[in-house]
Amino acid sequence: MKVNQAKDYLNTLVIRKLCEDPKRGFYEFFRLAWHTVEKAPLTTNWHIEYLCYILQKEVERIAAGGKRDKDLIINIPPRSTKSMITTVMLNAWAWTKYPHLKFITISYSATLAEKHSIKTKNIIESKWYQKHWGHVFRYSRKKNTNKEYWTDKGGMRFASSVGGTVTGDGADIVVGDDLLNPMESESKKQRESAVIFYRDTLTSRLNDPSIGLFCLINQRTHVEDVTGIELNDNPEFYKYICIPAESSYPIVPDLLRKFYTDGLFDPVRFPAEELRKIEKKMTNYSGQYGQQPSKPGGNIIKGDWFFRWDMENLVYLAARSQERIIWNFVIDGAYTKNSENSATVCLCYTLFNGKYWIKDLYRDWVTITEFVPELKIFLERNGYSYESMIRVEPKASGLDIIDMLTEAGYNAMQSLAPKDKILSAHGIAPTLKTGRAGVRKGVGWAKEYFEELESFPNGSHDDQLDVTVIMIRNDSEGGDILASG
Repeated sequence: MKVNQAKDYLNTLVIRKLCEDPKRGFYEFFRLAWHTVEKAPLTTNWHIEYLCYILQKEVERIAAGGKRDKDLIINIPPRSTKSMITTVMLNAWAWTKYPHLKFITISYSATLAEKHSIKTKNIIESKWYQKHWGHVFRYSRKKNTNKEYWTDKGGMRFASSVGGTVTGDGADIVVGDDLLNPMESESKKQRESAVIFYRDTLTSRLNDPSIGLFCLINQRTHVEDVTGIELNDNPEFYKYICIPAESSYPIVPDLLRKFYTDGLFDPVRFPAEELRKIEKKMTNYSGQYGQQPSKPGGNIIKGDWFFRWDMENLVYLAARSQERIIWNFVIDGAYTKNSENSATVCLCYTLFNGKYWIKDLYRDWVTITEFVPELKIFLERNGYSYESMIRVEPKASGLDIIDMLTEAGYNAMQSLAPKDKILSAHGIAPTLKTGRAGVRKGVGWAKEYFEELESFPNGSHDDQLDVTVIMIRNDSEGGDILASG
């Protein structure tokens, strides 16, 4: 054997030995296999080795026929290589030793699930993998697609999505990787679908329920996501691992706290200054990065995002910039005087220096005939002029209010009405969170106004939220607010 061949042979043996280590084998495989599917260099962090160790123990136990103690729930921030560890690499590594094991992997979308499955195939089919473990197994002729493939030793990988079909064959390991799309987490229907799919479909797919493993790994998107429901209803069934981006949030188990540097779980990938930028932009930072989603009510809009202002200062700023303030109005009308229903609301504001300055708010349970005379008083008191615009939500009494105001000579028009209130609230939250809206100091209605916004979507009413949404949405889509002086 030539010298180079001998070195290559010894190197192959070393790599195999590293990847078979009883404690660090999966981690070494993860580290060495990274280049087969990713062009960017691997940025290592302690959580990768820790999670690889936990998952390796489970694979070794299952292969030995050991009884399962608990299933796994792992909560960790996005972009932390969680999918690469659990959904892509674990399967490829396990087959280097146990090519008979069967895997089912589920994600919130079929496209994402297939993408992960293809990456696993890419690792297995790479020259590097085939050089070291090509002798262990081959693909079976039984099935070999991007979503489902088998080994000639009886192993299987099947990838699907929530609500999708799941193979009739059972599995030894079921991985649920983000069962709920973060963009759809506010939808009760989507949350319930994910929970029902997990409980009624996935839980019946283990070959041996006393040995096989369920592993749920995700970022927290809502208090009622699958993690939240399972930990509330069945905490005794799970080993729970919670790794937030910052140590100011709960860490489970707490012994992991010693790995945090300056309060950060990964100071290279997520330094403090980057986390602050992310927090400023996101409405669910505490959930997705802290793994502590807020309970419904107060988790979309916060009152302390609004700045407070006084009229004297606004007048001074307008004079200095040589701009004339034009007061505009938003109306959400109602037909009824029943206080159990929504009230009629009118909000007065101006858009100045890119910010929304809320001056006054009318709110009462009145009929349309009672409202219009009171509205005229409200308009005149708050500086209505020929340049002002009154936008009215075209529901309930809205169209009638527009007709009455138009006949009386006011500039009234239909507004863009919110279709999905929860999505609309999330839509305006970044504008509010960046301090672009303020309420005049000393107004008596402010406390009630903020209480309603903060309690949404579980509060008794949302009419004040509606006019706030209309104010921001209409102006961001081209409303005329400020006239130059």
